[in-house]
Amino acid sequence: MKKALVTPLLKKPSLDKADLKNYRPVSNLSFTSKLVEKAVHVAAQLSQHLTANNLQEVMQSAYRPCHSVDTALLRIHNDVLRVMDSQQGVFLFCSTSQRHSTLSTMTSC
Repeated sequence: MKKALVTPLLKKPSLDKADLKNYRPVSNLSFTSKLVEKAVHVAAQLSQHLTANNLQEVMQSAYRPCHSVDTALLRIHNDVLRVMDSQQGVFLFCSTSQRHSTLSTMTSC
């Protein structure tokens, strides 16, 4: 949420000060608001650059348009079904920590 101090400013010094139409609003945003706005802009530019130059990981679902937890889970589900169809063993390890969630396949003996 942005909070700003709005101050009326006379458009031209020669205009009538009594007429409210001669004023324009000027918003003074806080430093934190400006900083967050700039960070969001830079993040959007970085994401656009990574997408345009095909630099994002193929399996990454976070921070990408049209990708979500649902698409990641569908991918895992599909991988498990494909491995099971190929008569290979499946080892699925799910950690509560997001950093350590993995899917591995092992061939059966």
